[in-house]
Amino acid sequence: VIAVLPRPAAPPIVAPAPAKPQAAEVALIADPTSNKPMVVATLDHATDQVMLTPMGMKMPQGRDAELWIIPEGQKAISLGVIPTNAPKRIPMPEGLRGEGTYTALLAVTDEPIGGSPTGVATGSVRAAGKFLKG
Repeated sequence: VIAVLPRPAAPPIVAPAPAKPQAAEVALIADPTSNKPMVVATLDHATDQVMLTPMGMKMPQGRDAELWIIPEGQKAISLGVIPTNAPKRIPMPEGLRGEGTYTALLAVTDEPIGGSPTGVATGSVRAAGKFLKG
């Protein structure tokens, strides 16, 4: 006598739910006098990085462009010297990461080569703008 035992059925394969798409936040950083766009900044919440795309931004000779983020009610935080002629990715500072509409102001100042020597903006504001939910 041979006994045949049924094999247990394999559990069904369930595909994970697709990740909820996160809207990008975009800031048009423009000359405060002429409103001419200088830089487009796109905040990617999935990577907590800002992608910067310069749009014909020029600095005075012997000066670098430095990007600052100014959270509402707080002091400016340098995000570093940025190129005026090529895209660049910059990580968001640790305390400013997360989802949600971001209301911080972004500003570009002209600073000595290498950036502000003091950690605070020392040059003129060349462009400014806020993130808008995409």
